[in-house]
Amino acid sequence: MTTRPQNDFHVTVTPSEADEVLLRLSGDLDYDSADELLAAARDRLALEQVPRVVRLDCARLTTCDSMGLATLLMIERIASDTGAALRLDGRPDFLRRLLEVTGTLDQFAPAPPAESPASADGEGIRQAQQADGRTRSDQGP
Repeated sequence: MTTRPQNDFHVTVTPSEADEVLLRLSGDLDYDSADELLAAARDRLALEQVPRVVRLDCARLTTCDSMGLATLLMIERIASDTGAALRLDGRPDFLRRLLEVTGTLDQFAPAPPAESPASADGEGIRQAQQADGRTRSDQGP
């Protein structure tokens, strides 16, 4: 008998601005965990006051399979239908590559610098740019 490894996926809803909701993701976003993320996002988008922005903090994701990607796309569609924007913050390199290879990167716009959690020295902006595969030289003059 084969035992399946325990899924280590967690979604944490973090208080944010009144018109934003922040979901911090950690672990493996895959077939076994996708429903948990979808339910958490739907719950936030079904509130009486729909947030203007739904931010998914992906910095602690360890993997994302095709079901995870399908779930992100579904959340983007639901958010769009309610008038909310979906942002994927702190994208790990593997997630950025997955989005590029599947042609879905443009559906998940990077958070503008004003929305990025930045420290006084601009570290948050630099990390957001690295997560999106950009550098200062890529941005032009």
